[in-house]
Amino acid sequence: MRSGFFLSVLFGALWCAFPTTSATQSAPQSGAPTAATSDLSGVWHPLPKPNGRAFDPEEPSMLPWAAEIYQRNRRGVTEPNEKGLDQYDPNYNCYPPGPTRNIGRPFPFEIRQFTDVVFLLFEPGHWIRRFYVDGRGHPEGFPVTWMGHSIGKYQDGRLVVDTISIHDESWIDGLGHPHSEALHLVEGWRRLNHETLEYEVTFDDPETYTKPWGGKLLFQLQQPPFDQMLEDVICEHLLEMGKSWPGDVNRR
Repeated sequence: MRSGFFLSVLFGALWCAFPTTSATQSAPQSGAPTAATSDLSGVWHPLPKPNGRAFDPEEPSMLPWAAEIYQRNRRGVTEPNEKGLDQYDPNYNCYPPGPTRNIGRPFPFEIRQFTDVVFLLFEPGHWIRRFYVDGRGHPEGFPVTWMGHSIGKYQDGRLVVDTISIHDESWIDGLGHPHSEALHLVEGWRRLNHETLEYEVTFDDPETYTKPWGGKLLFQLQQPPFDQMLEDVICEHLLEMGKSWPGDVNRR
């Protein structure tokens, strides 16, 4: 679990100057890609994952309630990198995937950068994440949502993103790792070269895990004609089969 610790230390240092709770807006700063920031724009597809896992190759240490939920989500699954059970999978049962799960799946996503916001556009379900890069903090009392509230800033060629207020019924990844509404994400995005995008994340959830953990993924820039986002409608297959979804799949 040393990788999670070092990621936590790294992103903690990068984030030390960030406002995290104030609703007061500071003066707008440029978020458009420049030489001083980083041009992350494009359609990106994941490269093969180390050890086949989306994030940390080692199993994170969980609190008892979370370990019980995780074991239920994987009961009877023998392959360590195989997906959790469909019957307990929120996304399979027509709930949104949450902020990180689509990043670790074998589907493309698109990044579009503007002065005040960066959009992360996913192909599955057409979900959107918004990273506000205009200097604002997290608003007091922001409601819990499926994608959470994200603020970001550019630092040393990297876009560092802080996300809170994430709905606790989503899974962190396809393996079935749960989380609470206390989950705090710190993510780093940077372009290693023109063709390669690096993503690093730290999951800090003291109500679910005994210490922060995380991982790193790489993505490849898609070239024409593969640089177009296609349709992928979540639950279309379930509707065709006449199935419904159980709900409350991640409750304690």
